[in-house]
Amino acid sequence: MPIIPTYRRQERYQAPGVQVQAQGPRRLPQAYENALQEGVTAARAVMKYMTPAVPKKKAKQTAKTAVASSKQKGSASGQAALFAASPQAETDLALRSELAERVGRLAAGGERVKTEDLDDFALSRLQAEPAQTPAVRDYMMFRAAAQADEQRQAQEENLARLQAEETLVRGVGALAPSADVLEEYLSAQVPPFEKRLQDNGADSETARKQTASLRAQTAAQCVRYSLSCGNEQTAAQVLEKYGQTMNPAEREECAQKVRFAAADLYARQLWNRARGETDGSPQACAQWVDKQTANIQNKALRQDVCRTSQTLFKQAEAELHQQQASFYRQMCKAEEAEKMRLLNAQHVLSGEEAELARREGGSVSDPEKFNKLYFSSSEKEISNALQKGQLSTQDYYLLQALRHERAAGKNETEDRLLCHGIDLWGKKKGLAEPQAQEAKYAVLSVSGGMDERLAAWRRVKALFEF
Repeated sequence: MPIIPTYRRQERYQAPGVQVQAQGPRRLPQAYENALQEGVTAARAVMKYMTPAVPKKKAKQTAKTAVASSKQKGSASGQAALFAASPQAETDLALRSELAERVGRLAAGGERVKTEDLDDFALSRLQAEPAQTPAVRDYMMFRAAAQADEQRQAQEENLARLQAEETLVRGVGALAPSADVLEEYLSAQVPPFEKRLQDNGADSETARKQTASLRAQTAAQCVRYSLSCGNEQTAAQVLEKYGQTMNPAEREECAQKVRFAAADLYARQLWNRARGETDGSPQACAQWVDKQTANIQNKALRQDVCRTSQTLFKQAEAELHQQQASFYRQMCKAEEAEKMRLLNAQHVLSGEEAELARREGGSVSDPEKFNKLYFSSSEKEISNALQKGQLSTQDYYLLQALRHERAAGKNETEDRLLCHGIDLWGKKKGLAEPQAQEAKYAVLSVSGGMDERLAAWRRVKALFEF
């Protein structure tokens, strides 16, 4: 007697001799899509040939012929006819085709095949089936593949959660205000994480190495964050405590950043002291800092401090030049009565330059001399022109303002293009050299920015084209 399996809701069906843990494809929609479609087509073709259609006109004659033939043929042909007409074979093939079509529809729609869906089909359609029929075997094969796919899906989700937890530990641990607080945090968070790794299939050695790497990476993140916040002391403490656990590249990176930060902090402290020990000028401060750094025994640290000192010197110089340019711009706009007050209140000019700022220049400037000195960075050339009466006091202030702005880093590309345009225009108009110099002087000597010089340039062209 065949074994008739019975099914109940919420119970897993197992057929005798069927391995439910059999390996299946990684994703059912991808693995079965084409095969299932072909299987459905094949099943329909078999059904067609097992029960061929008979034309109406020949139906009666075919029936008579079949009866006569059945009486005359031997047992072998009779058995073949019985097999072809077997209700069980037709029913079984129909069930297999129905199951394949159901799985095929899910695959074609991009859906995952779930064991619950297959179990529902088995409970509703295979209750009276023998355990070892082809339909049952197909069901068990599909179910084993779906179960394996679900297990892989669950494992992937667990791994994603572990990765998110690892990222969270690194990000939060980096905020630790001290090495001791970081150690307390990691000691509480890492052991449970290591156990979850083992629960998800990692062996003890792999889990240990991964958690050790997590501790080192979190410490490196803490060093970077502390330095970005200006907390060099915490960064140094964390590096000292966890440096040996980091990989060589990470350890060297953190050590270099800590050294740079320490050098930067020390150099700035020296510069602040230098302002009180000297007259406060960039040159005097730089000389004082150089003397202090010469006593640093650590060569790498001494070099880093010197580099930072040079940067601070350039910044201080640029700031001073900008202050001096602002003073000369004020002098250009001030009334005569206001100029003496500005001269007495200023503290950014050197003694010699302050003395020259009080001198009276010529009544008017030599246009050619002014134009030549417009882009000059030589303080001496400008001062000599003032003393020789080649520059008016107003133009002297303007040239000094331009010189200091250039030293502070101002881009003079637009001014150079404007001068080049004026030269081309003068040649096109056929102006003599004195006239060309006067035209250029009328534009460049205007106090203000580029907008004011362009307005002056339009007035000059209008005068020549009137």
